Amino acid sequence: MWRKITFELDVPQTLHLISFEPFDSAFPPFDLQYRVIAEEGVFYLSDTQGGLLAARLRSRGVQPGDPVTIVKTQVANPNSVRKIVEFIPLRQEAHDAASAA
Repeated sequence: MWRKITFELDVPQTLHLISFEPFDSAFPPFDLQYRVIAEEGVFYLSDTQGGLLAARLRSRGVQPGDPVTIVKTQVANPNSVRKIVEFIPLRQEAHDAASAA
């Protein structure tokens, strides 16, 4: 059984992705969810968060097994005072360069 990965706000976490797969939720409203499996464990995202993270991973060319640093952060919501939680991936090389600076 996989260990559950948890994220704290604005704390980078490096993972080695194994798979990133959508699946149908068993809970109302029965939307699509995403299961992210890494060597370090597993975490789940909503359809919106998972879709955004998947698009960002594809645009950065992240492949299974690649180290990727993911940061859970809050961004302003233009339609509400409530902030939106997003997961932002960084390629490991970019994270290493930022840490060295």
